[in-house]
Amino acid sequence: MSWLWGGGSTTDGAGRTIVFGKQSIRLQRELAEGGYAVVFEGIDTRTRERYAVKRLIAADDESRERAEHEVAIHERLGAGVRHVVGYYGCTRQKKGDGVEIFLLLEFCEAGHIWQRCSAIPMGPRQRLAAIGEIADALAALHALPVAHHDLKLENVLVREDGSCALCDFGSATAEMTAGGAPLERRARLELQDRLERFTTPMYRAPEMVDLYSGLPCGTAADVWSLGCVLYVLCYGTHPFADASALQIGQAKWAPPTAQRPLHLRAAPVELELMKLTLQRAPQERPTAAALSQAVAILLIGGELGSLPAEALEVLSPHVALGTPTALAPVPAPAPAPASAAPVPAPEPAPAPAPAPAPAPSTVARARPRPAEPAAATIAAGEAVAAARPRAEVKDEPVAGKRAMAVRALAMEAERLDRLEARLLRRPPAHAPPARRR
Repeated sequence: MSWLWGGGSTTDGAGRTIVFGKQSIRLQRELAEGGYAVVFEGIDTRTRERYAVKRLIAADDESRERAEHEVAIHERLGAGVRHVVGYYGCTRQKKGDGVEIFLLLEFCEAGHIWQRCSAIPMGPRQRLAAIGEIADALAALHALPVAHHDLKLENVLVREDGSCALCDFGSATAEMTAGGAPLERRARLELQDRLERFTTPMYRAPEMVDLYSGLPCGTAADVWSLGCVLYVLCYGTHPFADASALQIGQAKWAPPTAQRPLHLRAAPVELELMKLTLQRAPQERPTAAALSQAVAILLIGGELGSLPAEALEVLSPHVALGTPTALAPVPAPAPAPASAAPVPAPEPAPAPAPAPAPAPSTVARARPRPAEPAAATIAAGEAVAAARPRAEVKDEPVAGKRAMAVRALAMEAERLDRLEARLLRRPPAHAPPARRR
């Protein structure tokens, strides 16, 4: 939902008085509308205090279940989570065959975070503080355990004191997949339908766009979305603006190459946080709780040069920050065949002997790209040892793109099958029906 707090308009519902326990709230202008909900500005008729009133229209069993689920999340979080939008109660009113559910929420006049950032440019410390506060809210939500699954700029509100408040739990879910193996057809179609209806494409994580990958789909997807939010706050543009499933599925992103204004440039530590949160594998991303703690450590220090050792230990000690996500670790060289002729030892050179090569794991972690192919004049044993791992690293991105393309075509065929089933009001077939003439 887009929380547009500035230029609201009157609509059906404005002027009504809704009773929440002992409070009577008169609905004023409309603040936002999206999906099955409308948000109004409300004023307490006695104290004149301002609130946000969210009206959920539950016309059928599915929408009623989702609305009650959102209310339950607010009630489970309570009022003690500082960086979640304040919740003060709800009431229900019958309307025709359905029901209207009203939520009394905190009113954030400053709007969402991008509106605030556009009006007042944010420096690295302000951006990191916002990311830490959002991560703190996500950590409380994940402890339930519930995933937000629609974290984006419009769902982060800014209070008058400048602090952030996470809102809109209409897409939140406790249904998560464990990963390890591709889902069965029915479970995959149900998950795909839910993701297409209740998530924002450009903020989806790789496990959301490639349901054949076997990656677990859960709370780590929110950390990916938080990395996207940080990218936009730093550069003023989205890393996946075209919502390409291939690009997202392979975690292919890079900082903008064009010259940016001073307030739209990321500090080195912010870029390192992007590398951590925008990892393709969910298990390689830090948890929201760890990210909140690491940002707190950063803000205590002075210079924002790079992640200090304490923050790295909190986040994920085994992650190599400089390793591109698409580059697989180089396997150990294979031994030369036993039947090969022994390679004669070279004559000693007058120059001093080179330093010993580092361990294989260190080489794989520090290499920014595959090495050049071995020369034809290299000895036979060295050529076998050098060519095999380099060929595997070189061919891996191509194979990954082909696999992603095949999966995308299969998912699109299933989506069309499901759409045709809805139109014809019959259960979807296992294969698309023959085209009618």
